[in-house]
Amino acid sequence: MKYLLSAILLGLFIIGCAEREEKPAIESENHFTYDTTDVVTTTAENPEEDFFLKYALERGKKYKYRLTNISQDYQTITADTTFDQHVNQTIIYLINLNVKDVDTDGTMEIECSFSSVKLEAEANNEKFEYHSGVTTDSVSLSRFTDYEAIVKNPFFVRLSSAGEILEVFKADKIVNKYLELKGYTDSLGTEEKTLLRRDIIESALRPILSQLFREVPQTKVAKDSSWFYSQPPSRFMIFTLQNTNTYSVANLEQLNNEKVAVINAGLETKISGENKITDRGIKYDFKKPETTASGKIYFNISKGFIQKSKTQTTVEIFYTMEMPTPAGIQKGSKKEIVRNTNIVEKL
Repeated sequence: MKYLLSAILLGLFIIGCAEREEKPAIESENHFTYDTTDVVTTTAENPEEDFFLKYALERGKKYKYRLTNISQDYQTITADTTFDQHVNQTIIYLINLNVKDVDTDGTMEIECSFSSVKLEAEANNEKFEYHSGVTTDSVSLSRFTDYEAIVKNPFFVRLSSAGEILEVFKADKIVNKYLELKGYTDSLGTEEKTLLRRDIIESALRPILSQLFREVPQTKVAKDSSWFYSQPPSRFMIFTLQNTNTYSVANLEQLNNEKVAVINAGLETKISGENKITDRGIKYDFKKPETTASGKIYFNISKGFIQKSKTQTTVEIFYTMEMPTPAGIQKGSKKEIVRNTNIVEKL
């Protein structure tokens, strides 16, 4: 499921990063209570004025976020009989940012770390749980290595004032912890470790950071302003996808004494390619995937950061298949609906 979502919707929805801070090993349960509601704001004094969207985190200051990822996967497989499978998963990340330096051009160097991760999942009535600092048995830690490796192991990011992630670096502690948990500490050479580090940065950390730091225009915007960012073409099943993230300013509002831009987020996906393919004697007939996406981002323009965001994607897949058997041609089909919701909250 995670590969499906990253292939189709990479860039608009994914996760966060954070600060290193000495805290108790176990966070209060209150820290894992997420809020799905909109930010309560009032009408701005001059809602039609223009403004800059600009990240302006302060040197020496620490910021804390909570990111909640809720995934739902519904599958129906039909052959001789019909089989339904439902998977529900909620992951909550507590994220710290520690701003180490700010250049004269506004470029920020930020130390990031995950102070805690909590996961609850259910697949066909079987439950799975992981909570950093609480889960200690070796079987569970082996199953949830990806999460255990990132907790309290800081790395760094260089961020432009426009939200562009310029560089992700110093991720060695995450790599070393991952290798330790997998039992590969002495098995990999320098080149293999370099490739692993690059894979962790590009496939995990950078997409995670893009949830907190979305690129914004460098020109002034106002109510009804819109912009978009095109993603490189990608492959999904037998199709080629061209994804475009879209944004538009819905309103300029007030949060206490601070101005907040309310931004609608969306995704346009163009899908091309043939629908039919034969693989190892099995004939597949795919319906083009159907994707929908929506979201709302509250950008605090007075302080220069995302105050809160809630984004959701839905992907629907359907295909039929025919396979020769000794008893003749066997036919089947599969339908799958994947819904992914991400909520970012500044704490």
